[in-house]
Amino acid sequence: MLRTSILGIVAAALVAGGCGSEPQRPPDVGTPGPPGELKALDLPQQGVKLVVPSAWKATPGVADGSLLATYTSGRATIAVWRYPRTEPLPRTKADLEATRDSLIAATKARDPQFSVSSSRILRGSSRRGVELMGTGTNSGFPRRVRSLHLFGGGSEVVLDQYTTPDAFGAVDGDVFRDVAASLRVTDPSA
Repeated sequence: MLRTSILGIVAAALVAGGCGSEPQRPPDVGTPGPPGELKALDLPQQGVKLVVPSAWKATPGVADGSLLATYTSGRATIAVWRYPRTEPLPRTKADLEATRDSLIAATKARDPQFSVSSSRILRGSSRRGVELMGTGTNSGFPRRVRSLHLFGGGSEVVLDQYTTPDAFGAVDGDVFRDVAASLRVTDPSA
């Protein structure tokens, strides 16, 4: 009798728990979610202004480090870096072209698989820098990258944006382009 009761309880628990039903698909945690509204991020002590996706996970950088903040959703990442510079910053078109060539060489030294799909020199009154786009790897996984390097306020500010190659087009159109277009470098406030 005891054995029959125990088997009955186990059978009832299995039925209630869904044993034998179709397996549930795990949630898709890799696909980037919608950005929500783009909100202003102003870091006056660092001399950095831009907009960031309000619905993505925000992680502040370390107080005395170069990483200012990251924003992530699924396998998409936006990282904002600031590197103070004591050497003269690139100003002329030739300076910026040399900087672009150095950035490409340094990127390929870190990731021999990196392939540049495009680059451009920015020489506007409020934005002077280099933008690289390409495909490489991050921790061994393929990533499509938009990396913007702006110079001003005694620093180089880097905006790295990357995700999987299959998701890049949508994320770039929905988020990355607008974030990159908003980035401004000013003199850091004391």
